[in-house]
Amino acid sequence: GNVYPVTDILGGDKTADVLVLKVGGKGFAPLAVAARPLPVASWVGVLSHPGDHFYLFTQGHVSRYSTNETDDGRRERWMGVTAEFATGSSGGPVLD
Repeated sequence: GNVYPVTDILGGDKTADVLVLKVGGKGFAPLAVAARPLPVASWVGVLSHPGDHFYLFTQGHVSRYSTNETDDGRRERWMGVTAEFATGSSGGPVLD
């Protein structure tokens, strides 16, 4: 039920759909970032806000890894999951 203001945008990558921001407040415990990709079939949960449905939690598994070539010729590696997500889910964590 607490709301904290975003006080600064520190950086981001639109292609990777990643943003690092600063939030006003104290005592937060950050989520750890995985040291390596999860194996296919590993359990995952997604906590997001699709379509203004706040704090929707879905569960699934890592279904595959794929690659994509960007317009500038770079190769991206994507993880597919069976946990449901939709427009508005960007920025929500995929938890293991």
